[in-house]
Amino acid sequence: MQSFKSAGICSILDLAVEADLNEDADAGHQTPEETRELFNKKADQVAEQIGTCIETASHMPKSFAAIKITSTGSPLLLRQVSSVLTALQVKFKSMDQDGDGKINKEEFKLLVSMMPGSSSSSSRSAQDQKSAGTLVDDLFKEADKDQDGLVDWVDWSSTVSLNRDETRRLFRQESTDRESGIPGLAAGDVEDYKGLLDRMEKLCEQAKSKDTRLMLDAEQTYFQAAIDSVAWHLQEQFNRIQDANGPLVYCTYQMYLKGALDRLQQDVARARRNKYVKAVKLVRGAYMVSERQRAKTLKLEDPIHANIEATHASYDAGVAFMLEVMAEEQDRLRAGQGHEGVSGVLSPQNSPVVLFVASHNVNSVIRTCERMQALEIAPESSVVMFGQLMGMCDQISFTLGQYGYCVYKYIPYGPIQDVIPYLIR
Repeated sequence: MQSFKSAGICSILDLAVEADLNEDADAGHQTPEETRELFNKKADQVAEQIGTCIETASHMPKSFAAIKITSTGSPLLLRQVSSVLTALQVKFKSMDQDGDGKINKEEFKLLVSMMPGSSSSSSRSAQDQKSAGTLVDDLFKEADKDQDGLVDWVDWSSTVSLNRDETRRLFRQESTDRESGIPGLAAGDVEDYKGLLDRMEKLCEQAKSKDTRLMLDAEQTYFQAAIDSVAWHLQEQFNRIQDANGPLVYCTYQMYLKGALDRLQQDVARARRNKYVKAVKLVRGAYMVSERQRAKTLKLEDPIHANIEATHASYDAGVAFMLEVMAEEQDRLRAGQGHEGVSGVLSPQNSPVVLFVASHNVNSVIRTCERMQALEIAPESSVVMFGQLMGMCDQISFTLGQYGYCVYKYIPYGPIQDVIPYLIR
């Protein structure tokens, strides 16, 4: 890290520990309670190691610590949460009869009533029914931010969320005889998800106190909806606009996925509505072989673009979209320059988005630099960063550093059985 710093390059310190569903095979011989205890114990141990990673990274200004969410919770939990969130989004779309992406209040109420933790009317007292009805009214009023009587998926998932104490119980399976197409979470799963949020919040608080930023890695698609949910929560808490230190939490998008660009655009809209900075790292992707094999085995649609050209196009479109959002904000700032408290200079403190271009592809890097120049986004503004793995594409990293761009090297470390598969992939 010191050597890189002398060359104008910053560091991302990465404890390269992650987990997958095929690990801990001996857990199959344990009771569900023992398996939960095992995963939670391991997650606490890894969180402690990540804390050490944050402490080490903090010795160099502007550093990141990288985190893989599967290492801070149970992969089984993340898969189940992802299944629930994905099924809920599918059900939301089915409610949208006219295809405009929105549902009305009656459809909102119906969707809430279909959730696994929403008890049937017959089993509730009159007082409970009244309380539940008041909750739904309050939730719709909160979700309908523009008061047009309609709510889209961003508003729904920001309001009826596993991340909120008020609505978490709606995701818990209360009865096995209710079939709505939306799977529920066991009470232990809900508790463990809250435990995962607590671990991550503590790490964020530590990173904030040490002036070190956190990079949340993307992982397999069957975990990603849960990872995204955790990321939304942390970014809303720690990436507040006008924070003197800029955004704390960055999340990752694998642009080889067919739906990546839509997700990116939707999540930027989510951040703008909820008034936090969307700090984004774009990569091409790292799980192509296993993702395609899984899709083939389960007879699912291949989630990855058909060829490298489509992946390049997706990556370039993601970069272009983020830069355009920055350019629009820069124009707005310049138009208001001179007013009290308004600066015409774009920075991580006032930009609605911050972009990290993580790529070993020289064409992607050149296109990004050229587009920045065309949009007059200065390298020293620090709203665009670049990164490569240590030991790879040094000619890109050192050249960017020489010309004043914010550039980082990813420094993976950890047990050899964990780090080598990561590097090979």
